[in-house]
Amino acid sequence: MKTSELFEISNEKHETFEVYFIDEEKFLAIPWAVIGIEMGKGALAYAGGKIFQSIYFPDSGQNVKIDFSVLVAELVQKFGRLLKESVNENELRRLSAEIESIQQNMIHYMNNPQQEDRLSDSTIGITNTLSKLKRFNKLGYQSYSIAANMQFLILQERIKKYGNSEKANLRESIIRAIEHIDNTRSSLFDWHHDRYTNPRRRGSPRSGTYYYDFDGKTYSINIPQLKQWFIDSGIPLKPDLTNFDGAFSLYYSAIKNKSWSQFSVVNINPVSKDLRKLWKQLRQSIK
Repeated sequence: MKTSELFEISNEKHETFEVYFIDEEKFLAIPWAVIGIEMGKGALAYAGGKIFQSIYFPDSGQNVKIDFSVLVAELVQKFGRLLKESVNENELRRLSAEIESIQQNMIHYMNNPQQEDRLSDSTIGITNTLSKLKRFNKLGYQSYSIAANMQFLILQERIKKYGNSEKANLRESIIRAIEHIDNTRSSLFDWHHDRYTNPRRRGSPRSGTYYYDFDGKTYSINIPQLKQWFIDSGIPLKPDLTNFDGAFSLYYSAIKNKSWSQFSVVNINPVSKDLRKLWKQLRQSIK
């Protein structure tokens, strides 16, 4: 069914209906996202391992020490609660210990760049950490982005130490990171939409009531409410409409997309939009 068959007001901008309901997406300065963005900017500016010693927040007026091992673990646990999935605590503790070791090695290396073994150990360690975070799948989405930034900064230190031959490794790592977050974002999108199930109607398509389930809880909307929803949205339905199945389908699609937009603006976009953009710029800057 075409949207022009449903609406009193015919307007080409409503042909892709759900776009109307997507809220304006703005970057939210929640702590983990700020850290990720500042690290990404540091990588783009070739600031290297200095980022590991302190993160500069524009409004704090002071250096803020970041314990990356705690941060990564908290992000995995947070996503576990959000997605209602269990986290392997033993594996998470091992991961935290490895990240703590990497961070300390890099701080010590920056204090004494002659200690090349610390740089080598950190290179191997962060590669293994990223592989483990991939196994967390959706739960590792945010924490993977922080660890990927750590890898890019470490590889930049290797470029400074060993020359341009290391640039190919940095380019490859950026490509792999972007590919992984794109795939994981798609998995998260599917997960979120799968929370909506069993759309159905009781009664006739002219005067029945429509139902759907979200996270196991049933919601309903009747015809008068459906009509009012479209009026409130600025796109009233035709007054002689006798079959509201198409209208409900558009409503159902719209609420799913709006719900995803609200979820992603905080939990997804700081990685899939802001960091991804910085990573692409970093890759393009490598000569």
